[in-house]
Amino acid sequence: MNQLIKPTDMKKILFLICLLPYFSFAQITFTSTDLPAVGDTFLFYIDTNCVVDLGTPSGNQNWDLTGLDEDSASAIAYFDPSGLPFSGDFPTANLCNGDSTGYMFYNVSNSGMEIVGMRAEFPNLMTINFTDPSLLLGTPVTYGSSFTDYSEWEIAYDYNPADMDTFYVSTSNKTLNCDAWGSISTPYGFYDDVLRIKENTINVANLIIELNGSPVYTQEVSRDTVVNYFFITNELHYPVATIKLNPDESEILEIEYMYTPIISNGQIESVSDGNWTTPTTWDCMCIPTPGDEITVSNDVTLDTDFFLTNTLIINNGASLIKDGNERYFATSDASVIVNGKFHTDYLYLGNGTTTINDSLLVNISMFNSSNLSNLGVIAEIDSLFNAGTITNSGEINALNYTSENTFSNSGDCYFENFTNTGVFTNTGFFEFDDMTNLGLFEFQSGTATGNYDFLNSGYVNHAQSASINIGNDFMNSNLDSSIAYYNIEGQMTVLNNWMNFDTIAGINGQITVSNSTGNDGALLGSFDLCDQTPPPSYPFIDINNGVIDPDISFCGTVQIETPVSTNFKIYPNPTSDYINIELENESYFSFELFDIN
Repeated sequence: MNQLIKPTDMKKILFLICLLPYFSFAQITFTSTDLPAVGDTFLFYIDTNCVVDLGTPSGNQNWDLTGLDEDSASAIAYFDPSGLPFSGDFPTANLCNGDSTGYMFYNVSNSGMEIVGMRAEFPNLMTINFTDPSLLLGTPVTYGSSFTDYSEWEIAYDYNPADMDTFYVSTSNKTLNCDAWGSISTPYGFYDDVLRIKENTINVANLIIELNGSPVYTQEVSRDTVVNYFFITNELHYPVATIKLNPDESEILEIEYMYTPIISNGQIESVSDGNWTTPTTWDCMCIPTPGDEITVSNDVTLDTDFFLTNTLIINNGASLIKDGNERYFATSDASVIVNGKFHTDYLYLGNGTTTINDSLLVNISMFNSSNLSNLGVIAEIDSLFNAGTITNSGEINALNYTSENTFSNSGDCYFENFTNTGVFTNTGFFEFDDMTNLGLFEFQSGTATGNYDFLNSGYVNHAQSASINIGNDFMNSNLDSSIAYYNIEGQMTVLNNWMNFDTIAGINGQITVSNSTGNDGALLGSFDLCDQTPPPSYPFIDINNGVIDPDISFCGTVQIETPVSTNFKIYPNPTSDYINIELENESYFSFELFDIN
């Protein structure tokens, strides 16, 4: 049966009702499980001309951001740093984001998220470890939580313990206060149970000169104040919105707000021509993430930098082509298959596999440490560095090529400056301007054309079915005190000068030189060396301070060098039946005389 409520009970109930908002905020606790994690990717928009009401530092706020514009778009993706070849430089990092321009390294723990290091890839390689990590957010966070942090990193210039050293030192002093809670509305959603964090940071950069470890000069080069508000909620792993203010908090500079969090490791395919970061380009109505299996079946414009850790397939007739800005595309432990057209400015291929069946154009720089197979065209590259394996049966064009690993060519290669410190095997056509071999060059068959110079300071195995034409000079020299060995069984034509300072050997090879020839090493075997402007006597080369095997021929003629003595003795004299001829070196010959009449 119903019972009457006493007046004293009614007062208690009304009091509890008044406390409900506070009970609500007390339940908002942001923990380390709400921080970014491996596989998270977020798309957000930025409004750079906005006015919104920030409210007051208190509870039960309602922030209305629904009127924001989409002045620009961006994305951020988090992945496991252990897949990067330089992850060992950041041993405390367990989370990373970035692309081939650079990377940020984080440590996420129960106490929060902090930056532990940075690595710049372009335009200059630079690795920075924070001597004091930079706290992004401490956890757990509730209304009223407060954190303070000091961080520091430095760059050393012209470091020399016995002389003056110059350091660029950056320090930050930061406070993070959870000063409000409530709900927030954006153009793309409504979020309840939101905490607001106010960040105040003072960044100072100093130039410090030290002598023998002690500072002798310090100059402050910059100082700035950062004021941000960011709004966080459970399970989203990234701020719903971040509001950036000028230092005196009189003006909002920009508002970054989330469009959507994106679930990684999906299978997505383009369904229309469009930009990479436009959701309507893809069947998922999202944008690709590093862990996705991505298929491009249309003409897609790469309007952002991207880091791939899973699969990219560009179908026949489709294309992925950069926009008007410099673009970077990087992979790690990924599979890339190009059956259409792929065009970017910088390409970093980490461990994994890459197959080019149509065309890959890289405007500036390409780094390969994958297992790359080319059956199509790779072109327009300014610098190509190979730390992996390249198998080419198509065509590759690059201004500068450097390899420290394996390259097998059965197709066509065109390089201006070619440096090999690994293993290069050629059975196709190979053209270069200048070539330096410091590794192993297996010239098994085919043709090579050098427009200028060829320097061998490694090992060359030049097979009988291979030929090379050098437009200027050839030199075989152990410049780095290693062995420079050239085994010649095929044909070599040198249109200017030919010099050997180590070892050239062969049985059936033929070398033709248009201008000067010189040997200060060893010529071994029975190959033919033909100086087309020879001196008149043996050996028929211009300079010889080394060793020449007696079976070496000169323009097809074999001649054995013999000493000439100007003084000799003949006895007995006169004689009737024999004579002895004694040379200056004490050798002698005897002849019998016969009358043949």
